Amino acid sequence: MRRSRGLVTLLLVAAGLACAAPRVAAPPAQPDGDRAGPAVPASVAVVQRQLEAYNAQDLDAFVATYADDVVITSASTGQTLASGKEALRQRYGTMFQRFPRNRCRVVERRVEGDRVVLDHEIITGRSPEHPDPWDVGWVRYEVEGGLIRRVELP
Repeated sequence: MRRSRGLVTLLLVAAGLACAAPRVAAPPAQPDGDRAGPAVPASVAVVQRQLEAYNAQDLDAFVATYADDVVITSASTGQTLASGKEALRQRYGTMFQRFPRNRCRVVERRVEGDRVVLDHEIITGRSPEHPDPWDVGWVRYEVEGGLIRRVELP
C-alpha cells in the first residue's frame, strides 16, 4: 500500500510538471541593453505605421507609408478607389475631416511571404455612414520597397 501511494504521488508530480507552461529563454540582450523581440517583417512594419498614422489622423505620416503610384481597389466591385498619392491624400484627408473620431482596430493579422499583409479591420467613429463598430473585413496590403503599393478593400 505504501509503495502504491508513493507511486501515485510520483505520477501526480510528474503530470504536474508535464502540464506546466514551458519556459521560454529570454532573447539575447542588445548592445544598448534592450532585449530583442521577434523580427518584424518590413511589410508588417510599414502597414503598422500606416495604421498608427490613420488612428492619429496624421495625414502626412499616413501618406508617407505609401508608394507614389499606390492603387486602392474594391475587391467586391473591382473599382479603383484611388490611384496615386494625391488621390490618396484627397480621399483620406476628406475622411479625417468628416469623421474626426474615426479609428481602426486590427482583429487579426496574417502575413503571406515578404510582401503581403492581410488585416481583419474593425472601424469605429464613422456613424451614421456605417454601423459602429463596422466590421470592414480583410484588407490586403501589398508592400514593395518598404512602401504600400496596392490595397484591396473588401
